Amino acid sequence: MKKNDMLDTNQLTLSKQVFEQFKSLMFKESGVTLGEEKQAMVKARLAKRLRQLQLSSFEQYLQLVKSPDNRQEIQHLIDALTTNETSFFREAQHFEFLSRQLASFSVTVPIRIWSAACSTGEEAYSLAMTVAENRCHPDWQILASDINTQVLASAGLGMYDISRACSIPRRYLIKYCLKGVRSQAGQLLFSEPLKQHIRFVLLNLDGELPEIGRFHFIFLRNVLIYFNEIKRKQIINKMIGKLVPGGYLFIGHSESLRGMTDLLRPVQATIYQKC
Repeated sequence: MKKNDMLDTNQLTLSKQVFEQFKSLMFKESGVTLGEEKQAMVKARLAKRLRQLQLSSFEQYLQLVKSPDNRQEIQHLIDALTTNETSFFREAQHFEFLSRQLASFSVTVPIRIWSAACSTGEEAYSLAMTVAENRCHPDWQILASDINTQVLASAGLGMYDISRACSIPRRYLIKYCLKGVRSQAGQLLFSEPLKQHIRFVLLNLDGELPEIGRFHFIFLRNVLIYFNEIKRKQIINKMIGKLVPGGYLFIGHSESLRGMTDLLRPVQATIYQKC
């Protein structure tokens, strides 16, 4: 394809056979299961990558991504096909519960929280503001991880369109955020004193977890829905291993741990405590 030619991705065909190979590759590399209903989504998202690489078919891209010496392209595939829908203080009752629990900790206890699929960072910053409001002691840390490099890069900046701020309490906006001016007009930026408590890392929940320590609270919300039953159980067992005794695990309201483990007891809807 000539550099000046415009690839019309609407004319491209993603066959079921090629889709199944992308589906298998995604499962192998990330544990994420893509349902048959995702074929149109896969076509639309990978078409953008074809334009960038000036490839003329999904078959060409499949051969490229399967090349054993091209691990970097695997990450591009994962970045393209992972979904990253989030917002500040999503499922507000979880943050209310966290606030109440934080009040019961001794000020000498260094609090550790894991945002296990942080996406573009809204959850991590929501957690940070919640902890900052409820802890007078500065010894606390939030680990924010994701499998998608693009969203992690965005999250690390701590900069968001001002329209996203509607769900952030006004007192938090005043205390922890800066309003962009000139070239950054229309943006909000989280303050450095808040950001220094958050560490963003690339991490695959389906792989062997690195040495990240243990946590008092783990937020694993709206993640399990992307895995099959076997993978869900494996991931939950990993989370249990990373919780301190009595620690709490939070999942999304469309998810359930029913029949998965007897090492966690339900506290309230979508919140579990390690026995």
